[in-house]
Amino acid sequence: MGAYFANLHIRKETALENDVKTLVLEYFLTQGCVPADEGTADFEVAFYAPEDGRWMSVYSDAFTHTDILALSPRIAKAGETAVLGLACFDSDYLFLNLIDAPEGRDLWLNVGSSPEIKKPRRSNVAAWKNSVKNIEAFRAAAKASYGFAEDFLQAVEDELELPFDQSTGFDRPETVGKLYFAAPHREKELPPRLVIDTYSLMPCYPGQRECCFVNNKGGASRGLAILFVGDYIENDEITIDDTALRQVDRQGSMYDTPITFTKCQLSDGQCVYYWEDENFRIPRAVSEDLPIKVRMDKEFMNSFGLRYTPNGCKRKFLDITLVFAPLENWAGGQCAWRAWAHYPSKRAFIDQHNKTWERHGKTDLLLNPEDYDLD
Repeated sequence: MGAYFANLHIRKETALENDVKTLVLEYFLTQGCVPADEGTADFEVAFYAPEDGRWMSVYSDAFTHTDILALSPRIAKAGETAVLGLACFDSDYLFLNLIDAPEGRDLWLNVGSSPEIKKPRRSNVAAWKNSVKNIEAFRAAAKASYGFAEDFLQAVEDELELPFDQSTGFDRPETVGKLYFAAPHREKELPPRLVIDTYSLMPCYPGQRECCFVNNKGGASRGLAILFVGDYIENDEITIDDTALRQVDRQGSMYDTPITFTKCQLSDGQCVYYWEDENFRIPRAVSEDLPIKVRMDKEFMNSFGLRYTPNGCKRKFLDITLVFAPLENWAGGQCAWRAWAHYPSKRAFIDQHNKTWERHGKTDLLLNPEDYDLD
């Protein structure tokens, strides 16, 4: 995975740190965030102004490229200074936007390209002539190809008078100061409600490892059950093997805890494969009021799921249904995955599935209706 970052660099000759902090504070207040202390914060904004450097830098995991483009002109205008906004997308694409209020300049440069984002503007290298130390060196660097788009910032650190580590924030030094923010707290705690935000569009396949993740959209609770349901269970036509609970640690790495499912019968007589942990901690929903990047990162950290490998009669594989249920809100908080869940029938699912992949030339992904029990 490549680098993602978005940050601001304000020319120190005219910018005052407290003024910049005030503008950043006001910006996030308008986004619905509230000031917090370090212990209760959902995210932070860090400020760095090296004594011998030309730029004061502002970093935050909450920044997206749209935040940078919104903040840059505000800071430049209010401080009558120059602001350099940078945003990098998976090391494929980088843009630089220099807004120099005293000189009336609004400069843009694209480096690389990415399927994630359409380039907001066209490059104009020549316009940077009076804003870099050596325009010819800057022009040559802009024409070069890079395996990692952010390497351009290393190539032009002398021209911008901005060290690579400072421009990217990769090796963030001691900061001058920080602001801490949190999302507003809801007065009423909702019951836990699990959802599957991302799910496979493919049916399971015998002997192939699968994984399904869920997030909580309600209040925190304890106790989780995971079930496999379907008429294939009663006579063991499909077994669920190699099962493990998958979670994310504090460093953002996934880890697995092996678990064992038991075949049992529910009160309605239905046979299921069942696992339960009454002490499993389900974290509170991430606030919708947080900046989108912070929200997505926190939802990833809070997500949990099941890794498993189904084996047995392939004809029954479209019947595999996986259910996650919080014990404190069993009926109202559960969610389920099944390959054809969003279609009126298994046959309709296969028809649409095949049409979609034929359109993309992926004939190896087509499903044969004769391989499955459809009625």
